[in-house]
Amino acid sequence: MGREHDRCEAVPIDAAFHVNGSRLEYARGPVLEWYLNGPRGVEQGFLLQERPSGSGAVVLRIGVEGLEPVAVPAEHAVLLTAESTAVLRVDEMHAFDATGRELESSMEVSNGAIVLRVNDRDARYPLRVDPLYGAEPIKLLSPTVKASEGFGVA
Repeated sequence: MGREHDRCEAVPIDAAFHVNGSRLEYARGPVLEWYLNGPRGVEQGFLLQERPSGSGAVVLRIGVEGLEPVAVPAEHAVLLTAESTAVLRVDEMHAFDATGRELESSMEVSNGAIVLRVNDRDARYPLRVDPLYGAEPIKLLSPTVKASEGFGVA
């Protein structure tokens, strides 16, 4: 976690966890990371307790192991792929300050990590940042038909 124009500081990997109903929480220094299982997927969230020093947008880098993140800018999403097949979709990125005001935020891929950016200008802390993870529907396509051709009945 850090600032756009400064070096990001690593948050502790090892962290105590706490289960609260269907929510799992990890306390990682100034960041509370949580997961909430819901009907639309798993919501991963971060509660940033204090304003990081430095200038520019707040940046959270999420390392990904075992899957390759691929940005889909037109859909404001990231696909997590295995052997070129999308298995998870990360989207619906939102960030809010302590007053409930939605903050400008974005998501991208850089050096094999998912990068979340939040403009915290005039924001009151703590900030809540939470993208949604969901299963990507598998598309069954004939090996002889291009996806753009579609299917028809003769």
